[in-house]
Amino acid sequence: MARSRRRWCEVLDFIVLDREEEVCIDIGPREGFGGPRPTICLIHNDEPKT
Repeated sequence: MARSRRRWCEVLDFIVLDREEEVCIDIGPREGFGGPRPTICLIHNDEPKT
């Protein structure tokens, strides 16, 4: 999950806004929540992808 977080933060110029252990990480613009730009919630999932 760390690679995904770093990649999306770098590409979108986002920062980590909130994290619930290593299950869910919210990334978004430097202005934080509630602005015109959306935030993204990355959720860790060990299930196989199809």
